[in-house]
Amino acid sequence: MIPASRNSSMIEMMRKYVGPVRYFKQLSVYHCGSELGWSPVFWFKTRPAGHSWSPMLAVYGDLGNSYAESLTLLQKEAQRGLYDAFIHAGDFAEAREEGRVGDEFLRQIESIAGYVPYMTCPGNHEQA
Repeated sequence: MIPASRNSSMIEMMRKYVGPVRYFKQLSVYHCGSELGWSPVFWFKTRPAGHSWSPMLAVYGDLGNSYAESLTLLQKEAQRGLYDAFIHAGDFAEAREEGRVGDEFLRQIESIAGYVPYMTCPGNHEQA
């Protein structure tokens, strides 16, 4: 259990860096930032009500700046709403050039992760 004082400071921190989330039926709209600037507006869909729902997942690994042959297709399909979540099973954002490669990868993946839940786990090329 999180102590009340720590919980309130965590909530305050979230208010500072994540703009208010607005719900429109099953669409949540948000943006991130601070007084130094804000991101574009992003959105994601909540899961349908009920128990008969089965998610459509995109599951892959070895996707980074060096091996991004399928990135354009994944970006288009994410924007079309074809997937409920992405699972990136490791080997991404090579840690080279003082993080610049990873920064570029995150900019490229934003068009997916800003709109669809994007889960990652370390692969054999990441340091866990």
